[in-house]
Amino acid sequence: MHFSVRCALLCCVTLLATAGAPVGAQAPPNQPALSASTQALASDQLPSNVDVWNRTIAVFRTSLGSSTPRQRADAATARIEAGIQRLSPDEIQYSVVQVGNDRGAIVVGGAEALFAILESDLPQDTATTLETAGAQVVNRLQALLRERAEQRQWPVMLRSIIEAVLAAVAFLAFWLLSRHALEWLLNPLTAHAAKRIRDPGIPGIDTRSFVFTGLRLLIRLSELAVRLAAAYLALTFIFSRFAYSRPWSQTLGRFLIDTFTRMAAAVVDQLPNLITLGMILFVTRAVAAAVAAWFRAVERRDLSVSWLDPVAALAARRLAVIAIWLFALTVAYPYVPGASTDAFKGVSVFVGLLLSLGSAGVVGQIMSGLFVTFSSALRPGDVVHVGDTHGVVRKLGLVSVIVSTRAKEEVTIPNSVVVSGAIRNFSRGHPATVVLSTSVTIGYDTPWRQVRGMLALAATRTDGVLPEPAPTVFETALSDFYVEYELVAYGNATVPRSVMLSRLHEQILDVFNEHGVQIMSPHFEGQPEHPAVVDRSKWFADPATKLDA
Repeated sequence: MHFSVRCALLCCVTLLATAGAPVGAQAPPNQPALSASTQALASDQLPSNVDVWNRTIAVFRTSLGSSTPRQRADAATARIEAGIQRLSPDEIQYSVVQVGNDRGAIVVGGAEALFAILESDLPQDTATTLETAGAQVVNRLQALLRERAEQRQWPVMLRSIIEAVLAAVAFLAFWLLSRHALEWLLNPLTAHAAKRIRDPGIPGIDTRSFVFTGLRLLIRLSELAVRLAAAYLALTFIFSRFAYSRPWSQTLGRFLIDTFTRMAAAVVDQLPNLITLGMILFVTRAVAAAVAAWFRAVERRDLSVSWLDPVAALAARRLAVIAIWLFALTVAYPYVPGASTDAFKGVSVFVGLLLSLGSAGVVGQIMSGLFVTFSSALRPGDVVHVGDTHGVVRKLGLVSVIVSTRAKEEVTIPNSVVVSGAIRNFSRGHPATVVLSTSVTIGYDTPWRQVRGMLALAATRTDGVLPEPAPTVFETALSDFYVEYELVAYGNATVPRSVMLSRLHEQILDVFNEHGVQIMSPHFEGQPEHPAVVDRSKWFADPATKLDA
């Protein structure tokens, strides 16, 4: 719209009204200005908003006369707030005028000039004109006045309060119900996972607890995300019910839209990398499944391989699958979104440092466990003597070996201890058998043939001792006072070794008592009157005669 004399007068009034006091006296040429004054002057020259009733009406970016942008904005804000009670939306108008070298849009309310927008106030990065800027400012002021007048009506205010309260109650109900819904979902899901995940996955380490913990954490994070989204929506709705807080609602809405827009743009930008990651995952799963199927065939003895034991195939399968996935992770790392950022690199270095410092001992145990597994030194079910522990091997773990003793105790032996010491295995040499060995010391006055016969007879009487391979007796040492005899027999592997060894000792005691031979280790304090020798007529005393015959 065009004004004549009144526009020129309003322009002059506006220019004079928005011009404030000078910022400060200019410092002498040779005297430096104070740093605080310089900073204050710099801050006053920054763009300033004309904010009225929680709304930004205009932005001043340049000085007018001696008035800084801040002073202009403060004067315009005060002028609008002073007349907001009596202004009506229809009285807000603008006109583009030029006074001297300054060209601007004058915004008036009735007969009162509110402020002026100069061409230098327009944003430089857009094609906004004075006419467009003036129209935008008029629309904002008119909307402000209408919403303010609407909000002052009691029916409107009461309806807004009721809607806000209902929204708050609905959000609280959702917050409480989501907790029960989560528990209702979490318990059956965990139970279902416990039924599906039966294999620990890594020998010696039960990964199920990690899977369940990760599953619960994922669900908790999902619950938190849903709750935050519900809180965001509820807050946006409540703010939109009141005219004064409506700009906050619009800001939150724009933030949400901008966030989803940026996320969608990021997904589109990373789409080639995501496709590559999907292909790597597909190929890796196929290769890992094929390798695992081959090793399982060896485990089930459906496939015979000379260089791989079926028991060791289990550990070999897991190691091969782990190696395949680690290689795939190395290949896929450059394609992970954000992998090239400094934050991602810093986290990678931190995790690597933790693993290198905290897993030195664990790696040593794992390597020892691999040696025990692939060397076939131990197998589950073997009767062994490791260190001071005697019992049956129950489990070969990644970091330890579990041995069950005859007292029904489970002893966990670290793999490093197993590798560093001697292992006596009583289950090797003959299939489905267990070695039984015991020793006695008998004086030189007892025929060795008789002792050998009695030990062999005791072995044949023992329940569980196999006739083949036949029991064998060895004279292991000719000590100063006695002869050391060792009996070696083979028992049925289905009977515990400790039980058969106890039975064998019982039979040895009975046989020696039957033949009047004392089981003792004589010692001499002086030279005996008669030599401790056996008369030739007694060399084949029972049961030696029967056995030799």
